[in-house]
Amino acid sequence: MEGDLFNVYSPTVYDQIMEEVKKSIGVYLRVSGSSQSIKLQEEKAKNWVEENGYSWSEDIEHFNENVLSANQIAIENRPELIRLLKSIESGQIKVLIIFARDRLARNYYEYMEIVTLILKYKVKVIIVGDTAPFSYNFLTEGVYGIQIQQDGTNIASRIKTVQNLYPDQKFGFINDKVNRKYQINEKYHYGILTFFQEVSKADTFEKLSTLLTEFKSKYKRKSVEECWKLLRTAFYAGYDSKGGNYFHLTYIVPIVSLELFKKVQDVLDYYETDFIKAIRMSEQEAFFHPTCGTCGGKMAHRKGKIGSLPASYYCKSHKSNYILVQELNAEIIETMLKIFNNLSREKINKLAIFSTNKAIRSLKEKKDQLNEMMRRGRTDFFSRNKSFQRNPVELVNRRNELLQEQEFLQRQIDDLNYTKRVLVDIEKIIKQKLFYKIKTDEIYIYLSFFLEDIRINKNSIDFKVYFTEFLEEGFNEYE
Repeated sequence: MEGDLFNVYSPTVYDQIMEEVKKSIGVYLRVSGSSQSIKLQEEKAKNWVEENGYSWSEDIEHFNENVLSANQIAIENRPELIRLLKSIESGQIKVLIIFARDRLARNYYEYMEIVTLILKYKVKVIIVGDTAPFSYNFLTEGVYGIQIQQDGTNIASRIKTVQNLYPDQKFGFINDKVNRKYQINEKYHYGILTFFQEVSKADTFEKLSTLLTEFKSKYKRKSVEECWKLLRTAFYAGYDSKGGNYFHLTYIVPIVSLELFKKVQDVLDYYETDFIKAIRMSEQEAFFHPTCGTCGGKMAHRKGKIGSLPASYYCKSHKSNYILVQELNAEIIETMLKIFNNLSREKINKLAIFSTNKAIRSLKEKKDQLNEMMRRGRTDFFSRNKSFQRNPVELVNRRNELLQEQEFLQRQIDDLNYTKRVLVDIEKIIKQKLFYKIKTDEIYIYLSFFLEDIRINKNSIDFKVYFTEFLEEGFNEYE
């Protein structure tokens, strides 16, 4: 009996392995609309399962997502797909059955993320639909990924076109389904017409901003961007626009004339750059999220208003502690440059880089020890020594634990290598005295290394700085 533990052909071990295999088969099914049926996918998958001697109800882990569009919903919002991916990572799923590649994703990058996971954990993929089998080659699957994204884009484009031409609801209109017409809703007729007329006369961006803001407030629109899009929509003139050409839609009773609509487009074209800039400024966030100097809580971000105040941070409990994002970013840049000016190249080189190298060496030694443990584990698994009595399944589980620990160590090594590269960059900046040539987006890279906190008070901004030991003697302005 003891010898059976090392003989994969013995009934005992074979049954154990088969039980493990049965538990590791997953079927992923997805349909994107209520009009679609999951039955075809299910039947094809079920045929493969039964033809290969498994039970559809007892041996298979099912991952079903109904009425869920991969075009519109990101991976993180697809619970069954997330559950499948976690099962693959944990080693629970070793065989994956799908109807087609596009069931997993319609986006190239999301599909390649899934492919990377499949290849990493050596998952066998069975495609039961009428399409090419899974290649287990990253580049080949990349080609398929491009294809499924293109297919997804075409589907999304067709749906969007239909929705634009025949919307179920349209602000300012009544959908007369009996007569198949869009009639004017008199409640909004005058307001929309006047909006177009006033915008066509706007001769400054400030005037246009005021009109957008007033219309948004009066008619309770979600944003000024929505009001801008309304002005860009030829539907209100009873037309569809494509590539600068206009196509008459006879089933729409227009609110504005085509001539007025075109005048408005000229105004919007002229101020479009200013509008985009104003939107960005209204949504701008600081390089570093500040805290309240009174209570120490995270400050709330308030979006700005176009044509009015820009974005800002404030404390909900202490309203007087308030700062504009532009002002805070300017203070951060000035502070970071002062820190760079007072960094000691010698201290960074001796202390930081030396310590980082030492930590990397230590982690690499631990990783080598894990490799040796894994090598011995493989030897034990195939050992014929009767004195060795560990269960094969237990050995496989232990191997998976060691792999996860090894990956964790590698991530730590990668993080330390990144830290080392940043420290070397800082050393070069000090050596070459390039403090005032650092770009704003480059300063952002170093923030987490030096800034522990920024506290906003009514009349002051306090910076709390890490690594003061790297600064020249006597520098304590920001400690």
